[in-house]
Order: sequence, then C-alpha cells, then structure tokens
Amino acid sequence: MPNELTELKVREVSLVDRPANSETINGKKVARATVAIWKRDGEDELWKAADGQMVDGKVFPRGDFAYTPSDNSSEWKLRLTSTPGGSPDPGIVGAAAAALGPGFRGKTVQIPASARAAVVDRVRAAWRKANPDRKDDEMPDGIKKGETTVTLEELEQKVNKVETDNAVIKTENAVLKTDNQFLKAENDAVIKMSKAERKAYAMMDTDTRKEYMAGDAAKRKEMMDAACKSMAEKSLVDEHLSDVDKEEFAKAGPAKRTALLKIAEEVAKKKAKGKNPFADDEPDGDEEDEMDKKKTAKVEKAEKVVEKVDNVLVMKAADLEDRLAKAEAVIKAERIEKRLNHFIGIAKTELKNNVGTDVEKGDMLMKMADALGEDSESYKKYFATLQQANKAMTVAFGEVGKAGGGPLPAEKVLEAKAQEIAKRDNINLGAAMAKAGEENPDLWIEMDMQHRRAAMPA
Repeated sequence: MPNELTELKVREVSLVDRPANSETINGKKVARATVAIWKRDGEDELWKAADGQMVDGKVFPRGDFAYTPSDNSSEWKLRLTSTPGGSPDPGIVGAAAAALGPGFRGKTVQIPASARAAVVDRVRAAWRKANPDRKDDEMPDGIKKGETTVTLEELEQKVNKVETDNAVIKTENAVLKTDNQFLKAENDAVIKMSKAERKAYAMMDTDTRKEYMAGDAAKRKEMMDAACKSMAEKSLVDEHLSDVDKEEFAKAGPAKRTALLKIAEEVAKKKAKGKNPFADDEPDGDEEDEMDKKKTAKVEKAEKVVEKVDNVLVMKAADLEDRLAKAEAVIKAERIEKRLNHFIGIAKTELKNNVGTDVEKGDMLMKMADALGEDSESYKKYFATLQQANKAMTVAFGEVGKAGGGPLPAEKVLEAKAQEIAKRDNINLGAAMAKAGEENPDLWIEMDMQHRRAAMPA
C-alpha cells in the first residue's frame, strides 16, 4: 500500500527506468522510495502517486480498477489494464475473473456481497473488450451470467443439508426394505391360502396381520382357525338372523352370543334342507331362486374383495421396489461425487502444475485408483510419476530468462499451449495466446515476471 509522503524534499530526480534515490546493499542498488509525477491534460500542475494506486512503479488511476468503493486508492481492487489508463488487458482481466471465481493463485477476492453484481458486470464488459473475437460461452466461470461464487459458509450449509438428506434417505430406505420384505412374505403367504383363508385374512386388521406374519407355522394355524371361525360366525349372523337378533348379537355377552349362533345354525340347516325357518309353509320356487341369487352374489362379492386385496398387495410391493431402486441410485451418485471431490483436492495440492484442469486430473486419478486399486503398488508408482512431473514443471516455471537469450521458460510453455488452442478452436495465434493466458493465469503472470527480471541489469 502506498505511503503518504509529508515534508518531502526532492534533492535529485533522474529520468531513467531505475530510481536514483537508492543505496547499495550486497552489491546491488535498492530503491529507498519511488515517486511518480506527470502532467495531466497539458497542465503544468504535478500530480503525486496519491491520485492513483502504484503497481510495479506505475500509478494506475481509479478507472483502471473494477472495485473502487472510495477515494482511498488502497481499497481499490481487481485491476483491468496493464498500463495506466490503457485498454483492458486479456491476461490481467483473466486474473481478475479468476479472483471472482475459483480463485487466482488459490485466493478469491473479498468484496461486499452488495457490490459483487456491479463488479462482475464491469469485469465482464472488460473481458469482452479485451477478447473481441471470443464468444460469451468461453467466458470464465467467475463472470458468467447467472453464476455466483459459493462462499465457504454456503458450501458447508449445502454439505450439511446433503448429509442430513442422506441420513433421511437411508432411514427411509431401511423402512422401505423392511416394508418390502414384509409385503413379499405376505404376498407369498396369501397366494398359498385357500379362498376361505384369504377372506378370513382380509378381515384381519393391520396389527393382527403383522402378528400373523411374524408367527411360526403353529401360531399362524391357530390365528387362521380363529379368523375362519370368526368369519363363519359373522356369516351365520349376517345371513341367518333377523335384524332384531343381529342388533342383540352385537350387544350380547359370550353366553347370549353362543345361544344366538345356535339359532343361526338351526336356521342354516333348515335352509339347507329347503325349508323356510321363519314360516310354516314351504317357499315357492321363486323365493328359492331369489335366495340362491343373493347367496351367489355375496360369494362373488367376497371373492372380488379378496382379489382386490391381492392386487393392492402386489402393486404396493412393486412401488416399494421402484422407490428402493431410486434411493440406491441417489446414494450411489452422491458417493461417486464425494469420491471425485477427494481426488480433485489431491490434484489441487499435489499436481497443480501438471497439464489439465483440477477436475480433469481428479477424474483421471479416480479412474486409475478404481482400475488399479488405490492401495496397490501400481497406483502408487503412477501417482509418484505424476508428482515428479509436477516438480519438474515447478522448477521450469521458476527459471529466470535473460534478454537476448531466446524465449523464456514460461513463454515457451505458454506459446506451446497457444498453438494447441489455435488448432483446437480454429483461431489466430494472438487470440490463442490470450486464451492460454486466461486458462493459465499463473503461467501468464510468471512470464510477465520473467520478462521483467530479464530486463533488469545483472
């Protein structure tokens, strides 16, 4: 951050690219301070560095930055030009876009949420001006329309929600499995029952059915006999007692019920012999036909009820199987995504200078780990080779070139990437160079620093 100078006395001004106010330390000249002065709009008034923000000995005005919340130049962020007052520079704008997105050199810019939309709009406009031959779909993620950067707090909230949802899904999945197993067992048991037993089972309530399915063969037989007996008694009461006797049966105790059931049985026997139990004279043919029709209708109705129960049980079992399959698919996809994020994290820290994006390198590592086994010697050797390549790239990027000594190391790598991009995207080499700088902002900055060091005297 520039310091404000007070009571400054300038004893010497040298119009050269190296400062005159320097001292010799370890055989090299080191500047004590740098003061930039210039004329504005042809006026004779001199302007200090306080009117802008100084970067590498150059004072950049307010208009060269995307975020300028006040007149204090130390608060200005996201420079867009390479020269003061110049046009947006593709590499500088690319670095600003990266700082708004996944991060530039691993760091994201810190600006208020209320100012973010306006800042993104300005960087987006600068990117279009700096890259006139590129389309919006090539724009960096950090400044694409409709996309926002997720904060660490928001990411943690999303992770917590996913974990909570997973827990709920697992719980539901366990319940579905239990219900599905019960329905399958119930369906198998119902299929083996006789029609009379199905009717008796249909009359049971939910808790009684669960008790029946949980019992052994002896328990099931005991419960089924009781259910069939209850069904037979109900049939006797419904078909062979008068309405008055039915009401009395519903209110009666065990002894009275037994007596009424005996009456119903006697009535049933008389009906079976063709006699009318409620009259002295015999019924005519029409009355007998009517009774047969009613009896047949009741039997058909009961059979339809049993069939409907069977269909409902089968459909419910199929629905539960479908829901179970979907839940397992969701859990599998989330497990794969979590594993991929693990390998992406390894790529970011261990293979950051290797060719490819972090996602591509993470996906490659995961596939090799799945194919070879993450704990296998083959995978460990493969990963060690990638680490050696990363180290070699790091050393290559750290070399310092000299003027007149041919292309600098970073520039060589960047030119090679630009040639690949030019062939891939069918664009000219200049545009490809800009795109290579945007896709590799660290490499672009390294090239710029190497040029600066090469220009310095030995």
